[in-house]
Amino acid sequence: MTAFLVVISRLLSFRAGGADLPYAPRLLGVLVAVTVALDVWLSAQLEGSDASPIWILLRTLLGVALIFLVLRAADKPARFVQTATALSLVALAISLISAPILLLIWPLPQDPKLITGLQASLTMPLLAVMLWFLMLRAHVLRGALECPWFAAFMLSILLLFVESAVTLSLMNLFK
Repeated sequence: MTAFLVVISRLLSFRAGGADLPYAPRLLGVLVAVTVALDVWLSAQLEGSDASPIWILLRTLLGVALIFLVLRAADKPARFVQTATALSLVALAISLISAPILLLIWPLPQDPKLITGLQASLTMPLLAVMLWFLMLRAHVLRGALECPWFAAFMLSILLLFVESAVTLSLMNLFK
């Protein structure tokens, strides 16, 4: 267990990647389930009764499927489990780190003049956490795809955009 925590620490500090994680499909399943559960809980805290677990689950599974498709297109499907595990660990860590910040600043008022000093001051650390998230995803993707860092960074943004766009489109379709 200690060795696994060291690998997670190294992953979050850009010194390890998916290849450093064990090939463990069950671990990937557990991480996806825990990430979805945390995101559902956080969404319920932030949005109240408007939170919908099915859309969080769909977006997460879509993200995993997109990683599979990208690795398959790059002719590296054998790296899927470890890459998806690393990306799930990154998502879980970022959710755990950003949750307290989000709980402190939410809800944001409609009128920007009503934003409190605390809310305004916590948006910068939240922005830093989101940038760290994108950079970690790019780091993992760069290692898995053996591509330049900037290409992996742009792919990371593209994948998040596609996840969001497809999920929001389906949400609007089924309203």
